[in-house]
Amino acid sequence: MNTDEVRHDPLTGVVSIHPDQRDKPFPVVRRTLPDPGGRCVFCALAAASVNDTNDIRNGDDVSHLQRNSPYSFVIANRWSPFGPSGGAELVITRRHVTDFESLRVDESEDFLAALLEVRARHRDKFRRTLAFVNVGLEVNGTQPHLHGQVVSTNLDVAAPMAMTVTAASLDTDVSLAQQHGLVINDSSETVTYVAWAPTTTGEIRITSQNPETLATALHVTLTDLVQAFGALAYNIVLLEGPRLVAQVLPRFTAVGVLPPYFGMAVIMIPPADVAAALRHQ
Repeated sequence: MNTDEVRHDPLTGVVSIHPDQRDKPFPVVRRTLPDPGGRCVFCALAAASVNDTNDIRNGDDVSHLQRNSPYSFVIANRWSPFGPSGGAELVITRRHVTDFESLRVDESEDFLAALLEVRARHRDKFRRTLAFVNVGLEVNGTQPHLHGQVVSTNLDVAAPMAMTVTAASLDTDVSLAQQHGLVINDSSETVTYVAWAPTTTGEIRITSQNPETLATALHVTLTDLVQAFGALAYNIVLLEGPRLVAQVLPRFTAVGVLPPYFGMAVIMIPPADVAAALRHQ
C-alpha cells in the first residue's frame, strides 16, 4: 500500500522509503569529471578521416562508423558489458562538451535522435536493450566528452532491469505527480514532473510524443536543475513504452542510495522540495 513513507513506483516496480528529512541538511554531490590524460579519445575520433567502408582510423585504432551527422556520430563499442552475447554502441557528440545542458537545442535533438535510432536497431536483434547517458564520475561517466550508450543482450541472467512501461502505468505515474503538485511543465506535447515514487532522490521524468520535443524538454530540465542545485552528476535513461519517456536521475546524495535493481530506494530529499526549486527557475 502507498503511504507518504512507503511508495511503489508504477513504472519500475521499485519501492521507495521516504524518511523525514525536513530538519536535515540538503546534500548535493558535486559532479567530478574523469581525467582524459591530456588527450580526449572521442575528440580524436571526431577529427579522424573516414574511409570508403565507413571506418575511422585513429593511429592503429579502427572504429566502424554506424551513423554520422554534423552533430554526432555512432560507433560500435568493442567493450560490450555482455561480451559476445550482447551488443553495444556509443553515441558521441562531435563538439567537445561534458554534459547534456551544454549542447545547443539542435545538437541535443540530434544526439537524442541518434540514441533512439540505435535503440530501435537493437530492439530487432536482442531481448533486452538499455539506452542511457552518464554525466560525472559519480554515476559511472568514464569520459569527460559527452556520449550515450545502447547496450543489449539475449541473456536473462545478465540482463539489465526491464525498462518497459505501459500506457496504464505511465498514466498512473503522471496522475500521482499531478495529485501531489509535482508537475513542472504540462503541455499538449510533453509532461515534465518529479516522480512521486522515485527510483533515486530527485528523479525527474519526461514523457513526450516525439524526439524533438523530448530533447527540448530534457535540455530545459537539465539546465534548470543545474541552475537550481549546481553541477551535480546525473544519468539519463530512456524507457520503452507507448510514448517516449526519459528518466533524469540526479545524484543528490550518496547517503542511503541503493541501486534500483535491489528493488528498493531510500529517498533523502522530499520530491516536493525538488519540484518547488525547479518551478522557481
